[in-house]
Amino acid sequence: MLSGDHIRQSFSAALPIMLGYVAIGIPCGILSASIGMNELQVFLLSAVFYSGAGQFMIPNMWPARRSRPSSPACRW
Repeated sequence: MLSGDHIRQSFSAALPIMLGYVAIGIPCGILSASIGMNELQVFLLSAVFYSGAGQFMIPNMWPARRSRPSSPACRW
């Protein structure tokens, strides 16, 4: 069973990792919003693409409106 002490200890261990993701997520959100993506699209982009580089690549490809088959090929 999880105790309050165990939860606090886990949170304090995970805090530096969470702050690192925030530091990457904010610029990605700004970049995505600057090309016209709405909040839902930015959220789904972050939820679907776990790769940090992929999250920055998709907004750069968005204005080009590449075909769907070519998008996965660009990830490799």
